[in-house]
Amino acid sequence: MRNFLLLLLVLNMLFMVACKETEETFNKNKDPVNKQPKYEEDQYIGIESVVQEKELPAIINILSGEFVEAHTTGDKKALEKLLSDGTNLIEKDNKLYLTNTGDDFEWFLFDSQSEITLHDWKIQGYAYDNEEETFLVHVREYFYDKNGIIVSPPTFLNLTFKLQASDWEIISVVFDV
Repeated sequence: MRNFLLLLLVLNMLFMVACKETEETFNKNKDPVNKQPKYEEDQYIGIESVVQEKELPAIINILSGEFVEAHTTGDKKALEKLLSDGTNLIEKDNKLYLTNTGDDFEWFLFDSQSEITLHDWKIQGYAYDNEEETFLVHVREYFYDKNGIIVSPPTFLNLTFKLQASDWEIISVVFDV
């Protein structure tokens, strides 16, 4: 009987220790500091980028189309509405150029003497940068010469948009071939 009581006492102590540790572990997990690990925060940022890439293309498509139309027709007023204050339009010798902030390179936009006309344009892709809160659009432009023959290669245009106040504005324009 004595051994039985001793065994019962030892089992009772083990049970109490186990319950106490379970309660401490439970309370530790309820601590708000330990509640959300960093990887969940990283996942949220990734999800936010995907949401932006899914929701904004309609607006960005329209603005991209307006830019393509304005730069291929030389519509300076339309370009000024689309471009941020950080970009500069320069007119010289019946040609229109653009410079980006911090960039001395002049990007050629339009030549009133040119015999090349826009045939078509397509958006090749999007990328939303969550840290910079910018939206990059890759556009491919196809041009015809005066004889109706497609000019090769097509022009690749990269437009970077940023929300300024309540409007999306183009903060950077870069061409590539």
